[in-house]
Amino acid sequence: MRMMLDWIFCCCLRLRTSHEYRRERHVVQHSGKRFKVVWCRQQHMLSFSALSTLSIVLDGILCFIAFFIASMSYRLHRLFRKPRYRQFSLGFFLIGVGYLCATVVNILVSGGVASTLHTTVTLLRSCWSVAALAGLLVLTYLYYDVADRRLRFLLASLLVAAFLLGGASAFAFFVLSGLLFLFISMKLYPRYRAKPERSRLFLLLGFAMLFIAKLFSGALFLHGGLYIGYYVFKLAGAILIAWSMWVISR
Repeated sequence: MRMMLDWIFCCCLRLRTSHEYRRERHVVQHSGKRFKVVWCRQQHMLSFSALSTLSIVLDGILCFIAFFIASMSYRLHRLFRKPRYRQFSLGFFLIGVGYLCATVVNILVSGGVASTLHTTVTLLRSCWSVAALAGLLVLTYLYYDVADRRLRFLLASLLVAAFLLGGASAFAFFVLSGLLFLFISMKLYPRYRAKPERSRLFLLLGFAMLFIAKLFSGALFLHGGLYIGYYVFKLAGAILIAWSMWVISR
């Protein structure tokens, strides 16, 4: 590019002195650097805007899927009168509330009003983490058959304590939710081996993919491209769980 600029200036500025040529060349190089900086900033803003829009859309889809799973499970509860379906419905309803809060947070951040509504955004982020962890805890109670109220209270207290000791941060949420997804998947595997059915297979694969999505979210600091893999596995896991509910309801 520099050689091309030199050739153009040699053709257009032959009658000029060498001092004038050098001065023009310096101006063009300086302008080129300034243009490059502005272009990079525009590209960064465009990428941030595209990722923000993508996050809003994908979190909205996940919110819809979570509420759909909750409604399907509640319909199964009304059909078969089994408390486990009601508990499953409650778990995914809370997860859906968490994704609803996440969607609103992404909309506020994308709209550039996060700094103005800092308290609201902080509160919504806390609701997002608390609702999602509460939903996963309800599902853990379900699959580990935790019926004793004192034991439930103990597990909930330990979860809250771990979250608060972690500074109620995104890292604490990542570790705790990842562990809950892992333990749920570990419990679903022997159930599928004991009674292999399509619904149990889809449920196992769904929670396993949600756990893999957590691993992707933990590795985002290595490469930003893993952001897509994070949402691919998360969407695939949610769809498989919804498909499992549909297979049961047939």
